[in-house]
Amino acid sequence: MSGLLLTALVFAEVTTVTCQLTVQGREASGLAFAILGAVLLTRGIGDILEEYGSWLSWFSPLAWTQQLRAFVDLRIWPLGLSLIAIVATLALRVFLANRRDLGGALLHERPGNAGATLASV
Repeated sequence: MSGLLLTALVFAEVTTVTCQLTVQGREASGLAFAILGAVLLTRGIGDILEEYGSWLSWFSPLAWTQQLRAFVDLRIWPLGLSLIAIVATLALRVFLANRRDLGGALLHERPGNAGATLASV
């Protein structure tokens, strides 16, 4: 249970980092889901390579909970990886928050057509 909570906190911190990078919530959510998809793909490929996860699986926070092996031989140290990731993303979030303008973002929006209007068809 604590492994799932720490994994959720890792991705909550990832989402707060994406919020610092973008202006709109839609962009932040899209970026956070893209990161989640990449992490899920990494874990999937790592689990295909070996039955209990290969070295590639260790790059995914989703695999760290599995590596606790709670019902086989309990290992607590993978929880430390989640704690390190939480602290690292927290520090990154604070760094990014100090660097961005209020109401702005570090990743700028693409400029649209200045003369564009909303027209009904």
